[in-house]
This record gives sequence, structure tokens and C-alpha cells, in this order.
Amino acid sequence: MGRRYLSNAMSSKGILNTPQRHILKNFRSKIYFVAQLYCWLCTVEVSAQKTLIRSEKFIIEKNFFIVSAVEKDVGICVLLPKPTLQHNNLADYLFSLQYCAKLDSQLLVTYDLNKEIIDQLLDNVIRPSGNYNVYRQLPNRALWQSCWRHYFNGVNYIISGYGLTGRLRYPSIDSANYPIGSKNYQLKISGMLAEITNANAPKYFYEGPLEVALGLLRINGRDEAARFEPLDKKENRAAKMQVSRIGFSNFAFSALVIPGEGPDKYGERLSDGGKARCGLAAEWYFKKKAPFIIVSGGYCHPFKTRYCEAFEMKRYLMKVFGIPEKAIIMDPHARHTTTNFRNACRYLLNYGFPVSKAALLLTTKDQADYIADPKFELRNKRELGYLPYRELKRLSENEFSFYPVVDALFRDPLDPLDP
Repeated sequence: MGRRYLSNAMSSKGILNTPQRHILKNFRSKIYFVAQLYCWLCTVEVSAQKTLIRSEKFIIEKNFFIVSAVEKDVGICVLLPKPTLQHNNLADYLFSLQYCAKLDSQLLVTYDLNKEIIDQLLDNVIRPSGNYNVYRQLPNRALWQSCWRHYFNGVNYIISGYGLTGRLRYPSIDSANYPIGSKNYQLKISGMLAEITNANAPKYFYEGPLEVALGLLRINGRDEAARFEPLDKKENRAAKMQVSRIGFSNFAFSALVIPGEGPDKYGERLSDGGKARCGLAAEWYFKKKAPFIIVSGGYCHPFKTRYCEAFEMKRYLMKVFGIPEKAIIMDPHARHTTTNFRNACRYLLNYGFPVSKAALLLTTKDQADYIADPKFELRNKRELGYLPYRELKRLSENEFSFYPVVDALFRDPLDPLDP
């Protein structure tokens, strides 16, 4: 049927007989269905893209806050060095010592020539964020330099650990999904690199290596740092709003902190140890020792588990003990005892808890003995670079009091699943 004839047929009631009208009606219905299906598929695709971008946005912001900050400030972004290296393979995306030294020099020149505008970024965005708190005593020029060195080290750690060597701090729970040297994995990496190479050329020195680091995390499903975000508007919304309504002088402690304990079996939601720790917290909560419970633990044990320790503990506290959601703060990212303390400090500081009032960590005896061992302090200093608490005191077989420290706000990309 020609275009003109179809047009006439649709506009002139008397031209078509009944069978022809029926055929045309079916034809138009099919066109409408195909159009609707196409629109739906486009919506799904766009939605998936938005989800991916949103997830990686949190990963970048947590691991490489300096990148998030400069990308929101076009005036500074255009001043940054341009990419100069050719990338022929994965190793080419690493920041070598020589390249780091070159960029170091260029970035300092950029600062010296644009001191006023970069100082505004450092004073109004970088310092208040706390993300680089271990460098807070440095003058702005050195802080600018340290932020970018921090970025070089973090990107190198991800590219090396997930693409080249497999050497990670905690390989038993953090490693790649595939043997690093396997043919299948190398094909996945090659495909990812080809996509990056064929995309628009990077404008700034940091973009190519960052895309590769994100690609490696994506291939391995390592988006743990972004899961449940934004917590303030989701799982922790009710509790965060409740903090300002509490009279903390009526309580012995600001919050009760429960570290998670991952199950040994796949498919198990919460271990017996995790349940026991929840029981301790519920007992003290109902005795009004503290108005909040901070449950802390991510997707850790066993390897690539489907269950988050903190989420399962929150669920257990609400379902079994009837503790209201507004009294539970969830930290679904901590992967170690060291970061249980660190992340608890972050919530105490960021949610407006009184820092002059101690928090109380409750746990089972085996973990309590581990925390009390002098080796635990050494581990904190070795892995975090500082102690994520002050005045830590063991009060009983299961209890430790401590105060938060501002160093805990520091973000560490050498632990990219929970920086």
C-alpha cells in the first residue's frame, strides 16, 4: 500500500470495505505496539545508564574526592594538565614514578598561577569535607599536592590489584572474581580497554586511568562503596533526623556500636555471633544506656556474599527485639574491625552527636579480646595511619568505651570498597 493511498484510506471512510478496515486496524495496532515497546526499551536503557552513573559517582566521590570537586568547578578543571601518554595496554594506565613527578610539578605550577581560585576550592570544599583530614595541618599548596598524590596512589592500587598483580590488602574478601591471568578475564579487560580507547579522547590527565580503574571494579561487580547510598536519604534518614531531638544528657553513652560477624556459609543471612551481639545491644538499649545503635558491617564473609552484615543486623533488631528504625544507624560498608571503629566515628561526627560523650562498642568475647590486644593498635596505625578512636577503655568482657576522632573522616582509596 503506497503512502498516498494509505493516507487517503485513513482519511476517507468510504474507500475501504470491512475486511480492509480490519486489516488496517491490525496494522495500526502493531505499529503502536512496536512504538510502545521501543519507547519502553529506551527507558530501560536510560534507566540502567543512570543507575550505573549514579553508582560510579559515589565510588569516585568516596575514593577520589578531589576529582569530584574539580569537576564541579569548571574554572579549575580547565586549568589542569592535559593527557600526554599513549596507552597501548593496561599497565600504561598506571601512574609511573616519572609521570607522577612530572604531574606533581605541573600541578604545583597550576596552583602558583591560580592560587586564589584553587584556595577557594580547598578552603570551601576540600577542607570542610574532612576527606583529606590527615593532611589538614598542611598549607594549601602542599594540601593540593597531597590530594593529587592520594589520587595517583589510589588509581594505581585498583589497576594493579584488579588487573595486573592481584595483590590487595585483603585478598580473601576483596579480590577479583577471576584469576588475574586467566584468558577469560584478560578478554574482558581487553574489551573494556577497547571501549575506553574508542570513546571520546580524555581532556584531562586524570580521566583515562580513572575510567580504567572504574572499569575494573565494574567487571568484578565491586560497587560495595556505593551500595545503599545515599544513606542519609534512605536507610539512615529517620535516625539522622532523630539525633537533633535527643537529650543526650539523659544517657550514659551517645550510641551503642555493634560490629558485624560474617557467616561461614553461603546463603546464611546472619551468624550466631552477629545475633549474640545484637542481643547485647538490645539489652543495653532497653536499659536506656544510649538512644541509638550503630550496626556496622558490609558484604564481607564469605567471599562475594549476597548479604550485608549491617542490614541483616538492623533487620534482626527490628524484627526480633522491636527496636524502632529511628534508633538504628546502619553502616553497610565496614569490612574490618579497624573500620568498624572508623566508620562509627564518621557517623558520630557527621550526624551531630555530642563528641564529648563516649560511645560504647559491644561485642562477643573473642572479638573483645582481639581489640584489647596491643597488636590491634599496631594494626590500626599500619593500615589506617592513625587510631580511629581516643581513650579506648575496656569496661567489661564485652564492652569498650571510646570517643570519636576527626582523623576518621579521612578517605582511603587503598581500601576502595570502603575508602
